[in-house]
Amino acid sequence: IGSGTGNVSFNQSISGLNANTTYNYRAVITTSAGTAYGSNVSFTTQSSGGGNFTKDVLVVNGDKNGNYSSHFTSAVQSAGYTPDVWIYQTSGVPSSSKLLEYKVVVWTTGNDYGSTTFTTDEENALKAYLNGGGALYFSSHDYLYAKHGSSSSGPSAAGTFTRDYLLINTWAHDKGYTSATGVSGDPIGNGLSIAIGSGAFTNYPDYINPTAQGIAFMRTGTNNVAIRDNGSLGFKVVTTGFAFENITTTANKNLLMQRILSYLMGGGGSSPSQPTVTTSSASGLTSNSAVLNGVGNPQGSSANVYFQWGTTTSYGNTTST
Repeated sequence: IGSGTGNVSFNQSISGLNANTTYNYRAVITTSAGTAYGSNVSFTTQSSGGGNFTKDVLVVNGDKNGNYSSHFTSAVQSAGYTPDVWIYQTSGVPSSSKLLEYKVVVWTTGNDYGSTTFTTDEENALKAYLNGGGALYFSSHDYLYAKHGSSSSGPSAAGTFTRDYLLINTWAHDKGYTSATGVSGDPIGNGLSIAIGSGAFTNYPDYINPTAQGIAFMRTGTNNVAIRDNGSLGFKVVTTGFAFENITTTANKNLLMQRILSYLMGGGGSSPSQPTVTTSSASGLTSNSAVLNGVGNPQGSSANVYFQWGTTTSYGNTTST
């Protein structure tokens, strides 16, 4: 994959697999600086016919008046994925069956702040997607204002999308913060420091505090501003109380998105100084074959990449370099 200093996607097809069988694999990168191993990722071959989650990333622009999808598509592309895009203004609400084609859905409410910011139909589609085992990044700085009112602060009620899916317990509206720092050691937040402004639209960010199923991974001062699931649910979710669109630099947008996608795809962690590699979800699954995917960063040295795979985490098989 060369000797650059940016992330490069790579993949390898394998065949001769057994139907309806769970396999494990991890990506490996080797340079003169050392060898790095991606996190283990598992997949199950199909028993017959097709299945869900056959595509990587869908970006949904849920804003009813503006289109802010470009802020997300470019960042997703920097992480090594080619996203599909769904625009509410032209296509309405995506069906749950459409969402279930994707391993990750990235959803923005954009600059909306009224009663149509996030409709019941949109909520029901995302509930069905997450109940089906999906993975969601939900970016919004006015969802809570629109859904619960300007004077509300929680706690959220059991059975609501706010609590059970976005994992928000309590919150505070329109706090006007202009920076956020990642929580040390967190697979998404570690080492992050971002500035937030009013580049795409006026900045009205919220503080958001997690439920017992959530973990805060970014803060401004002592206040929580971003949440991820704790791994105890049948789905994965990342929620930010600030608008991703208003992160001030492309580099920080790209880095945060890479971390979020790495986490939602099942890999993830902050980048050490050695070469880095992330194991992405397998694609192209049939009853006897799969395409293994990874993202490697040589960090400036010539690199070889390959996958280790097998039916256990002892692997036992290695693809060509």
